[in-house]
This record gives sequence, C-alpha cells and structure tokens, in this order.
Amino acid sequence: MNYLEYLVEDFIRTEHRQQLELQHYSIYKENPKELINRIAWAITSEGKTHSHQRRITKSAKLELEKHLIKNFESIKGIRKFEDYLKLCRRIKGIGPLTSYDVATRLGICFNILPDKVYLHCGTRTGAKNLLGDKIKGRRFLYLSELPKELHCLTPLQIEDFLCIYKNLFLDINMTKSPCIPKRPSYQPKVC
Repeated sequence: MNYLEYLVEDFIRTEHRQQLELQHYSIYKENPKELINRIAWAITSEGKTHSHQRRITKSAKLELEKHLIKNFESIKGIRKFEDYLKLCRRIKGIGPLTSYDVATRLGICFNILPDKVYLHCGTRTGAKNLLGDKIKGRRFLYLSELPKELHCLTPLQIEDFLCIYKNLFLDINMTKSPCIPKRPSYQPKVC
C-alpha cells in the first residue's frame, strides 16, 4: 500500500460524517421555503452555520435565499450539476466555495451530483499539491486525470478528499517511499 492509498482508506473510514451531513437537506425537499432557507443560510443538521459560510454576510445570504426561492421551480428541473453552480454566480458576496456548496446541497436533494471534480479554495490547493502545475487555469478535473488511487471515490468525495488532505500531499511528492503511520500525524481539517 502506498501513502496515497493509505490516505484514501483513511478518508473512506471517516468521510461518512460529511455524507450524512449533506443528506439532512433532503429531509426538507417537500418544504421548498425551509429547504432554501437551510441551504442559503448554510444551516447544518445541528442548527449551526457551516464553517465554509461563516464569513458570508447576512445580506449576501438573504439575497441568495431570495434568488433561490424565486427560481425554485426552475431549480427542480435542472439536470446538470454545472447548472446548479451557475445559480449563484452573480450574487454579490457569494464566491466559488459557497456556489459549490449550494450546488452540492441542491444536488443531493434532487439527485444531481457532479461528474467531475470542481476546483475552488482548498480543493484547488490539494489538487496543486498532488498534481503540480497540471491544474493551472483549470476549473475542474476529470476522474481520468487523477491518480488511480482516487478512482474508488466519487467526484463529490474527491473534492472533500483534496481539501481535507491538501497539506499531506506535499509529503507524497517529497519522498519516494514514506513511512506510513497508523493514523496521519497531522489531523486533517474537515472541509
């Protein structure tokens, strides 16, 4: 087992929390106003603001909520993940990470998930640390462009994986045969 395989196994053992957290939005699918409120304000299953959206202003979240409610009928008809991403692009104060998170939450509810790995914030850093300059100027990567060790994960999982383990990829590229600890000595940040 190489180091990247080890990290993938570690991710698989621990990532179920992320998937469960996303699933909670589906509970509100039949109540559009509640669903959109929770998505726009990034309310977790514990009733707290998701860490990715803590710095988003109230006015931006309110504008996002209004926009999503106004467009809810067309949102239900979307069939491509990329179209969910486009929903938030013009809202002042909403950047690529929040756009991706909103698209993911909607996608989970309507069973429209990404078929490629979108690069933003920590995911971009992880991809750069793992792949080098191959990602320069890219908005997304296809599964086929990633190391074979990642092919057992979905694009949604790979996005989390690249963000969570971004700093550990530097070790992969610096040593030929790293010693694999029982657990990573660095506690990865949960994205």
